[in-house]
Amino acid sequence: MFSPGTLRAPLRHIGLAAWSSAYRLAEAELGFAFGLPSYLARAAPNWPIAQTIAVDVGASVGVYTRAFSRWCPRMIALEPNADLANHLRKLALPGLSVVQAAAGANAGNGTMSDDATGGWRHPTAKLGGQGGWQQSCRILPLSDILTPTPSALVVKIDVEGDELAVVRGMGELLRLPYLLLIIEVERRPMADPEALFDLLAAKGLGAWQLSYGRLHRATPRDVPTPPPGGAPRLARLHGYRNNFIFRREHQA
Repeated sequence: MFSPGTLRAPLRHIGLAAWSSAYRLAEAELGFAFGLPSYLARAAPNWPIAQTIAVDVGASVGVYTRAFSRWCPRMIALEPNADLANHLRKLALPGLSVVQAAAGANAGNGTMSDDATGGWRHPTAKLGGQGGWQQSCRILPLSDILTPTPSALVVKIDVEGDELAVVRGMGELLRLPYLLLIIEVERRPMADPEALFDLLAAKGLGAWQLSYGRLHRATPRDVPTPPPGGAPRLARLHGYRNNFIFRREHQA
């Protein structure tokens, strides 16, 4: 029997797909996301693509997941929001596995929260907090998910300030000879960007910043502090400077 609930799931997926398309057109960081395959081909011409796993941590609607799918044979998308995880599965990208969980330093359970109570996307949801929207979730370290250990690994991390915990949960993966991390870093909400840079430098990973379409050597001094309320959309289109790339020095 037909009922309004019959249409709820497909309409929600259509809404997510429409928003995903708008996001890809409106966000400045997409210049990097869409250029990722060509960037990796230039930066690491001897990269073993056939053995690569790409992981999208905090996948949301799958902007980076889609970019990875044009380059490597296997992707894993981590997304704790149940609606978004279902949306990612419906993309049916070849080689994609979706894990409905948050990444962290240790395995366990937690609660995602977002101060914004309306909507279904919750892009600023994060572990902990006292937000109006809440959803329980699993927490898994990447070292538990990526077994057996891959030969080559690319990881994008955007988790609203908890990026350091995700990196700590990588364990011995940080020693892989073929490793590239794409991490969104801001002084708000991340409390200690210096600790992230120091940890990765100790593992032999140099830092680069994407700014105005070019990559430059970076230090913690280059980490931007977002203005109250976030940068206006048009300003972000002019130059989105929150994405940092960490890679082996011998690959630079």
